[in-house]
Amino acid sequence: MKNLRNPFLWGIATLLLGNYPFANVSAQEPDRIVTVEKEYNPEVDAAQKITTLPQSRKQIQTHNAIEYGHNAVGYQDSKYRIKGDLPTQSQPGYAPGYFNMEAGNYGLTNLGAGYFFKLDENSELNISGSFKGENADVDLNKAPDFKGVKPSWGRCDYKTDLNADYAYRFSEVTFLLAAQAGIDNFNYYRFYSSPLNLTTNQSFQKYSFQANIESNDANSLPFQFKISTGYSSFRKNHLWDNALEDKSLTENLVHSVADLWGDLSMDQVIGLRVTMDNLFYSHYYSAYTALEANPYYNFFYDGFRLHIGGKIHYNVGRGSFVQIAPDVNAEYPFAEGFSVYGEIGGGHQLNDFRALELECPYWVSRPMKDAHVRMNTVLGVKGEVNNVFNFNLQMGYNITKDDICFLNLYPSSTTGIAYLEAINTKTKHFFAEGKVAFHFPEIVDFTLVAKTYEWNADHSAYLVMKPKNEINVTADIPVLKELKINLGYRYVERDRVTIEYASGQQTRWKMNPINNLSAGLTLNLISNLSLYGKVNNLFNRDYDEYYAYAAKGINFMGGLLFRF
Repeated sequence: MKNLRNPFLWGIATLLLGNYPFANVSAQEPDRIVTVEKEYNPEVDAAQKITTLPQSRKQIQTHNAIEYGHNAVGYQDSKYRIKGDLPTQSQPGYAPGYFNMEAGNYGLTNLGAGYFFKLDENSELNISGSFKGENADVDLNKAPDFKGVKPSWGRCDYKTDLNADYAYRFSEVTFLLAAQAGIDNFNYYRFYSSPLNLTTNQSFQKYSFQANIESNDANSLPFQFKISTGYSSFRKNHLWDNALEDKSLTENLVHSVADLWGDLSMDQVIGLRVTMDNLFYSHYYSAYTALEANPYYNFFYDGFRLHIGGKIHYNVGRGSFVQIAPDVNAEYPFAEGFSVYGEIGGGHQLNDFRALELECPYWVSRPMKDAHVRMNTVLGVKGEVNNVFNFNLQMGYNITKDDICFLNLYPSSTTGIAYLEAINTKTKHFFAEGKVAFHFPEIVDFTLVAKTYEWNADHSAYLVMKPKNEINVTADIPVLKELKINLGYRYVERDRVTIEYASGQQTRWKMNPINNLSAGLTLNLISNLSLYGKVNNLFNRDYDEYYAYAAKGINFMGGLLFRF
């Protein structure tokens, strides 16, 4: 099924703190040249992610803006951005290939395989693929549109992904080529019959290609640079437009980024980042171009870091207009291991089909405007003590024009199919977040993240899927050298909203909160073979992943991971 984590991207980011490999890798792993920001580790659902690929050295932050726990803008770049490090030395003994296989109730299946080729000291090739599927009968929760009936839904969801990237390091630059392809087949729920008899099946077909070149020798060039361009295609096979015709729609995107920077002195950097998105469609939508320039200045002194910049966005095709936004952040260490930081940012946010799918796979296609974050402010304090305890406390305020929201079922009176209307609206929200983590070697790795929001929009119904309160807890406990237990808990509460029908009748309603307690274990039989299992929704709670689309009851998966 579609990832449960998708509706709340920033919540996922907060979980990265304290996320340690669950299975031991006995052999040391060679450094990688570069990593496309696409996880090539196997998608292990039944246990915490198992590290199987070579890991890069810790990156040294240079010219880029300081990254904090909350990043309201720019998350869409993660689909294209390339990051990584250069190789240092070969370390023999690492098993570069993997194969994983999982199965569970509700027809849950997960297969994956990949191989990392270290061709020589300057080049590498990485190939991987996966298949995930489920075929489940799920009881849907009582949404207002079901008029008190709790129906059953035969959910099918199958995802296939193929990935490959090749990197070569020259003396002064590193060159990378990457390709990805995927097919998602799933179905909507038909909550009552319709004379139109439209199909409830859907298929997303996606592929992309990318080329990247970046400098890696600060001494031989007068400035440093990262330049990338890529083409991606997203085809939605069944589209019900205003004429209720069943046809496909393809979105094509050419995404290009150029980042150039140079040192003014040992502690000062000046640079310019330019991003251009060209979007065009097979029909129905008009083509347009989005261009954003981001000049910036960075200053570093005795632990203090300052980033000053601005973003100028120009749009052509869907009406020509110019938008501006600040790009300022700073961090000041007031004691060893402790610092305060702040941010005033904003900018353009691409609302393409991939962004919509991440928010909710059941959205209805319609022209969507790109979002403009007018203001995103963050103020926080963070600290770390002896690599054992760390924390991050922050709060902030965000104003976004044309934010992505979802309305209730649409158009239910005509098609009888439960799919969600994606809309643009101006939103404002305040948030406060606390994050703590403990790392006691051979005892426990514990992480707690709590976050609260206060949302405001033109109509409260638009906020039906926005989170109000979030809690995420993970604990990894090594019982024995070969056996580890993972415990997790995720809670997401949404706000109560007012839903208004065409008849004028109003209903106050809220989605059932996500309430998932999970437990898993990993057993390392031998150095290259691990068995694992995981149970989700131990409380067997009824809750909604998306509006009117409920989660499974108690579900489990078990499998094996073999490295070679």
